[in-house]
Amino acid sequence: MHFRIALILIGIAFNSIGYGQTLKTDLDEIANQFTCLEKTSCTTKRPELFIFVSLSMPKQSLQLWSQQAEKVGGTLLLRGFVNNSFQETIKQSHISGFNIDPEKFTQYHIKQVPAVVLTNGSNDDTVYGDTSLESALEYIAHHGSNLGRKQASDYLKLIRKSK
Repeated sequence: MHFRIALILIGIAFNSIGYGQTLKTDLDEIANQFTCLEKTSCTTKRPELFIFVSLSMPKQSLQLWSQQAEKVGGTLLLRGFVNNSFQETIKQSHISGFNIDPEKFTQYHIKQVPAVVLTNGSNDDTVYGDTSLESALEYIAHHGSNLGRKQASDYLKLIRKSK
């Protein structure tokens, strides 16, 4: 039993690491995820914050989005590799802590970048435009779905706390 728990915890920890990120283990969060695995369904799901970007965006803009995502634990997403090359993508990115995930672009119907998606699995709020993460979350906090408004407010507190 303990071996199974250890394997699950290791899997959960490593699944949350993107390229260029360091492992930041929150044992309470891992324990909650494990408890969730043991149940047939989970009643609460942590909202996810996705920031969709492209390497065709200006370097300064990419760097700002990367820094903002890191502050609040958001996930920076690229659609794919530059010339299908991991090394070339790293060389041209000028950012750290991003994931390559073309499926998320399809799942959330992202046709233009940057795009900010705040989701809890059953509810999505999306904002497009090269603004700041704070401005995008402000928009969701005032104009998003009921659940999105609450989630956006929580993320805004994190941003303002880090200033």
